[in-house]
Amino acid sequence: MGVSGSVRAACVFLAIAVAIGCAKTPEASKQDHLKRGDVFARDRKFAEAIVEYRSALRVDPKYAEAFVGLGEAYIGVGDIKTALASYTRAADLLPQNVDVQVKTGTMYLLRRAYVDAQTFANKALAQDPKNIVALILRANAMAGLSQVDEAIKEIQEAIQLEPNRGDLYANLGSVQASVGRREAAEAAFKQAVAVDPKSPRAHSALGNFYWSVRRRDEAEAAFRKAVDLDPTDLLSNRILATFYLASQRRPEAEKFLKIVADLSGEINDRLQQADFLAVQGKFDEAIAIFKTVAQKPAGFGPGTTRQAGAEYARGNQAEGHRLLDEVLKRNALDAPALLLSARFLSRENKPDEALAQAQQSVRADAGLTGAHFFLGQLYQRRGDSTNAIVEYQTVVQLNPRATGAQLELSRLSLASGKAADAVAYADAARRIEGTHPDIRVALVRGLLEQGDVKRAEDELKSLEKDFPGSAEVASLIGNLYLRKRNIPAARRALEQSYRRDPSDINTLSGLIATDLATNQPAAARVRVESAVARAPKRMDFLLLAARTYAVLGDAARTESILKQALTVDPANADCYSLLGQLYVQQGRLDDGRREFEAMAKRDPKNVGAQTMVGIILNKQGRVDDAVRQYEQLVTDRPEAAVAANNLAWIYVEQIRNLDRALTLANSARQAMPTDPGVADTLGWTYYRKDLPLLGLPYLREAVQKQPQNPVYRYHLGATYAKAKNSQDAVIELEAALKISATFPGADDARKILAQAKKK
Repeated sequence: MGVSGSVRAACVFLAIAVAIGCAKTPEASKQDHLKRGDVFARDRKFAEAIVEYRSALRVDPKYAEAFVGLGEAYIGVGDIKTALASYTRAADLLPQNVDVQVKTGTMYLLRRAYVDAQTFANKALAQDPKNIVALILRANAMAGLSQVDEAIKEIQEAIQLEPNRGDLYANLGSVQASVGRREAAEAAFKQAVAVDPKSPRAHSALGNFYWSVRRRDEAEAAFRKAVDLDPTDLLSNRILATFYLASQRRPEAEKFLKIVADLSGEINDRLQQADFLAVQGKFDEAIAIFKTVAQKPAGFGPGTTRQAGAEYARGNQAEGHRLLDEVLKRNALDAPALLLSARFLSRENKPDEALAQAQQSVRADAGLTGAHFFLGQLYQRRGDSTNAIVEYQTVVQLNPRATGAQLELSRLSLASGKAADAVAYADAARRIEGTHPDIRVALVRGLLEQGDVKRAEDELKSLEKDFPGSAEVASLIGNLYLRKRNIPAARRALEQSYRRDPSDINTLSGLIATDLATNQPAAARVRVESAVARAPKRMDFLLLAARTYAVLGDAARTESILKQALTVDPANADCYSLLGQLYVQQGRLDDGRREFEAMAKRDPKNVGAQTMVGIILNKQGRVDDAVRQYEQLVTDRPEAAVAANNLAWIYVEQIRNLDRALTLANSARQAMPTDPGVADTLGWTYYRKDLPLLGLPYLREAVQKQPQNPVYRYHLGATYAKAKNSQDAVIELEAALKISATFPGADDARKILAQAKKK
């Protein structure tokens, strides 16, 4: 029997009425999403929580509580960048919420964005001037900005408010230790223990201090005390396990790794325990743990990948590949599996396939430090120093304690003539691993190149004592004597080193220097020609040959060898720099530009060639053409850091497009975090934007690295003046004019100096 039209219409009307009556208000809907998100977050189901929080924000894009939850959920999945963006938005929406301001500032602090961290600490303290956590946040931000005395005052103020909190004394000790005030630091750490003697954290902090100053017995005693106070304290056991691993005391480390894994039950701790067993050759025990981990939904990828590595390591290569294929079949973008696959391929002498897998690993997870480091190694083996530097710098950005990357950056910086960077990287690595011979050697090389003979000699005496038969040390001694102009002693040491290792570039360059110093140009020419003949694709030999021919005045051979080098490494910035200098000296800028334009046409991915075109255009006074060249380059190749920095500088000098200049300068800074010129560009950009306080840290850094650069000191002095710090402005501007009275900007420096002296 059919339904009449009137009845059908009534049913439809009733359905609509019910739907309208049951529909939730936007307020109720967003709160429901928030509540569900909170439940998921408590259950550590962060992906589901993110969906709910985002649903709440679609209802109300200014729902601050949802941004807070979203930030926490992204922390849970390890996406710190997005978490920070969410918390920053929450802080903007909740300016009076002290906890949110402090949490946001703390996240910026962990990313070493000290100016931003201080800003949020100030916002929190504006609401609650005696908030201990905010005071400590501001103190740590000040310490990061090298305002150590101000930081100490902040912490002392916090201690006055709560004198019985041991963690405040420990924080004070950390700041004191960061600037080498060891006695004051030790006193603060001991006071933390005295105030809170039953705190495992206080004893661990004291132990970390002792460990940092190589007082290992006292460090171990403090770590042991922390564990004795609370055998179930996860952090104390973790620190002790790390201490024993670093001390090569593996049997003792094994016990605490197991304790940590049992206490936490976390996948990563189980994997670390099994990794340790695999390294010890206990493959059966390790694989058993890997299989157990792989049975958990979240553990399949990491557990199976680690199992593949263990199988491969014990000689079962086919099984290793099979297990990796199983992981990648489920998730083609599993970054650790892609990285391990790249390692397998590299060991099997398949460099192109290995490079492709490593690149895919980085694309899958840009925060995977191991992938960036391995990719850097692959680039380095191919002679692609430009891309190798980018990858190693990324590693250091992700993990400032990555000494392996710092060591390679020191070597690559030295090879490209950046001695200050080489010393900075080696010093950073030495502070972490003070006895590592390769790091010590890199430091001496950098110091010699920088001209710091006294410090180099002190470091070298220690090296010679520890490694008396080393060819490398003999080479360093020879180069030291060269710096001291003791040519006979230099030649004896270098010849001794050459007999032990004729392939060492530093020994060869030292011997050539002795030839040139004793007016034996023919001998120098024979040495480089012999070296290049032995290894015609070694970039360091080719560059040494080019520099030698340049010194000998053989421009034709210099140009020829540099072009030969560019066939080996088409992206080598040193080749472009040397060619550029050659063309400038010969007045052949048009020839040089055409040469680099042709190179860029042959290889559109050749960033160096395209950058050199911009540099030459600028040198020719064709600034607008240079701008167009740089803009096109940074649009097509965002990693073109030198071009980004140069373009930013042009805009800053012209006082136009300052927002664009700031973006470019920040991009260059990310790619070249230790370059003083980039720091100067960024700091001066802030000056031009009337934000002197934001520019000061970068300009101080530039001056610290190159104190004899008058332009850097002028910029710092002018910025101090704009920040109403007349005293420091006078100091820097007078220093700049003392170094040079005619540097670019000297007239402006005099005007600012005269005004600063009146205040």
